[in-house]
Amino acid sequence: MLVALPYAQRSWSIFESSPQPSGLPFVYLLKTLIPLFAVLVGLQGLAQAIRAARLSGSPRQPPPLGPTLFYLRGVAPPEVTTRDIYIGIIPFVLIQLAMLIALWFAPALATWLPHRLYG
Repeated sequence: MLVALPYAQRSWSIFESSPQPSGLPFVYLLKTLIPLFAVLVGLQGLAQAIRAARLSGSPRQPPPLGPTLFYLRGVAPPEVTTRDIYIGIIPFVLIQLAMLIALWFAPALATWLPHRLYG
């Protein structure tokens, strides 16, 4: 964008056209499209980022443990309450949270083992 704008401005200042007799008469109009398309591509990227952010935290998506917990509730004996099941998964959720935090601060951990095993 920063390079395309002076390029188009120069073309407009001289009302650039093709030097050949059968060439395009209004080249400056075509060069105006270059910075315009740069702005449009930037807006499209912003729209995609907003859409991805909006969909990633969608409340319509069930948590991965949800179906497992409901299945476990159905097969557990009557003396095991739903509260017991939910309390029982807390350590596993904390482990997942700890791993997420570790990967946030040290992303190289995600590929350390494959690089170690396969070179």
